[in-house]
Amino acid sequence: MVARQLIEITPKLAEKIPGLRIIIVGGGDVFDELLEKSKGVNKKLGRECITMTGARTDINELVSVADVFVGVSRAALEAMAAGKTVIVAGNEGYIGLFGEDKLAMAQENNFCCRGCEMSEEDKLYRDTVYAFCNMTPEEREKAGAYGREVIFRYYSVTRMAQDSVKAYDAAWKESHEKQYHVVMSGYYGFNNTGDEAIMLSMHKNIQELGDNYHITVLSNKPVETREKYGIEAVYRFGVRDVLCAIHQSDALLSGGGSLLQDSTSTRSLMYYLSITAAAKFMRKKVMLYANGIGPVSGKRNRRLVKQVVNKADLITLREENSYEELLSMGVNPKKCFVTADPVFTMDGIAKEDAYRLLDKEGIPQDKPLVVVSVRNWRDMDKFISRFAKLCDTIVEKYNRNIVFLAMQMPNDITISEKVQKKMEQPAYILRGSYTPSEVMGIISTADFILSMRLHTLIFAARQHVPLVGFVYDPKIEYYLEKLEMPSGGDLKSFDMDHTLGLIDDIMKNKQAYVAKLEEKAKHLNQMAHRNEKYLMRLLEKRK
Repeated sequence: MVARQLIEITPKLAEKIPGLRIIIVGGGDVFDELLEKSKGVNKKLGRECITMTGARTDINELVSVADVFVGVSRAALEAMAAGKTVIVAGNEGYIGLFGEDKLAMAQENNFCCRGCEMSEEDKLYRDTVYAFCNMTPEEREKAGAYGREVIFRYYSVTRMAQDSVKAYDAAWKESHEKQYHVVMSGYYGFNNTGDEAIMLSMHKNIQELGDNYHITVLSNKPVETREKYGIEAVYRFGVRDVLCAIHQSDALLSGGGSLLQDSTSTRSLMYYLSITAAAKFMRKKVMLYANGIGPVSGKRNRRLVKQVVNKADLITLREENSYEELLSMGVNPKKCFVTADPVFTMDGIAKEDAYRLLDKEGIPQDKPLVVVSVRNWRDMDKFISRFAKLCDTIVEKYNRNIVFLAMQMPNDITISEKVQKKMEQPAYILRGSYTPSEVMGIISTADFILSMRLHTLIFAARQHVPLVGFVYDPKIEYYLEKLEMPSGGDLKSFDMDHTLGLIDDIMKNKQAYVAKLEEKAKHLNQMAHRNEKYLMRLLEKRK
């Protein structure tokens, strides 16, 4: 393509560049066609302006006589090595006059122009004329010197030898370094943002231990987990796949969240205990990774938890309450260590990106936002009515926009709609499906938040956004105390006037709340990173 274009524009080039000579090197299927075209141009100009050499192996000798080179790949590198001014152009695309500003683009496609804009006669004419007519001999020499420097820096024999040595070193390290395969079990693939955040945080932190750590997740939607997050996953209820994954692993991680509890159902508790028991039966190492324990109410269930969990090799817990709960069941305290929720290590998207998401949902930004996160729970009717009145008062008294945020789809949408319908003032519901990082970014735009959901509180703490929590579970109360943030109390005894007093204090002393969260979140981030350090010690410890 470029050779044909060069022949087409030769008459125009010859007018601009007196004494121009063009040498086109190479054979190929279109050689005869291009040769005839070049003869026609030469006849029109009355001299041999274009020389077609056919296939040659002495490209370096031909390059040496040139002032400007047009081409790609190794031929372009030969010309750069010879200190020539180079126009990088070929059948795959067009980069143009090579200089420091074009280096990254050229290296990205190995000087072949793949993925670049296509070559056009006007571009080729412009750059060729510029190289001959606008650049002084000194500037062409300088451009050539830079190209030669690039060759020595990135493409010399010495550099290629060093790169080869590095590649062999990496391959040797991979083949000799111990490879660790772990399986993560948790409440993953159920459209619960909090649990997805746990999964992503654990995966990221473990992967950062090194390339020799390999992770497989047990997910309710393994295809979605792979496609959405790029994480290897198998179906959590596929018995054969689960057992195969555990059999091929070095360790099972019962990962994050309140997995061992019977308040939602005993069936869920039995699932996680059976996974742990299966791993120990196969003589695999087992770690309870930043778990929240309980409540476990049934006597038989408590005995089973003690029996199975005592077989684990290592237990890290995200709160002291969980530590005390395990000890009360009779679990060996020497195996137990209190850390923090892995989500304290997660990052959200940038605020400007979060504002764009809000724009797409039609959320007005004429007033500061108050993000609200509610979930369905037992005996909620009275709470919904009172909470709706609280939201109305915030709109009226503080001139804020209320935005409901769903942490589990579609359950939280349903309960949010119930509160919204009870309100007299306008309120908005985010209905899109967002990644945990996007949810955390949206929370960063809030003036303050009201939440029943634990991980909404953690996201807010991570973003240093003041918060008020509402307690339906001891884990909420624990983290409110840990963060030294105000509690709106138990759902059954919710007091709107008391909560408004808390919000008043946040409005008056917001910077003090932000500073407190900065301090607490930093400490909990450090505590959360202890989880993967414990894991590393467990895996590297010989049996």
